[in-house]
Amino acid sequence: MDYRKNVRPPRPSDHLRLKRFNEPFAIEVRCGSKEAPSSVRIPERIKRLGQSRPDPGRWQQVAQVRDMWKINDEWWRGREAEIERMYFELFLENGRVVTVFHDLIRDQWCQQNA
Repeated sequence: MDYRKNVRPPRPSDHLRLKRFNEPFAIEVRCGSKEAPSSVRIPERIKRLGQSRPDPGRWQQVAQVRDMWKINDEWWRGREAEIERMYFELFLENGRVVTVFHDLIRDQWCQQNA
């Protein structure tokens, strides 16, 4: 039996269906002492009747900074490609644990999906 007749060659639009995994997205952060986050607002997606719309989310207080670390990578490729981030693992007042980072080159806060 020849199975090749059931195989469809890839179309140029096939790559558009792929979703990036663990892609960081922008969030709002208020910092306290020592430039550590004191509260965060993480946007949510609301789905109703097949429609999806962004929700700015609510401010959540940081109960504890559980861990923090700095990443400096790709520096040899120049300032445009360099990665310099300060990561924070946060325990929020609602019991949720999130990992956020401050992109020190672009001065932007993001959440890293888990």
